[in-house]
Amino acid sequence: MRYTRTQNSWTTILKKAGLKGKPGVDRIRFHDLRHTAATDLARSGKDIKFIAQYLGHTDVKTSARYIHYSDKDLKERAETLVRVPSKITTLKSKGQQI
Repeated sequence: MRYTRTQNSWTTILKKAGLKGKPGVDRIRFHDLRHTAATDLARSGKDIKFIAQYLGHTDVKTSARYIHYSDKDLKERAETLVRVPSKITTLKSKGQQI
């Protein structure tokens, strides 16, 4: 019964937003919002333990399946990693402690 109520509410939300019947919208499920929330939390820098607790999971492996990084996300993270060694080298050359 809970699923039916949630599904009916989701359908109502889509109708009120003017999205019902638009291409691709019928494939969006209420449950997909959990994936979106997990991904947004990960992008904002929250760690996997926080995300697991937020989603109500006891195992972080379950939560990890909810996080979906885009190619852009991965590229930005890789660029960040490339900049870290150059910052360390710059600090060392200026005699600053790391």
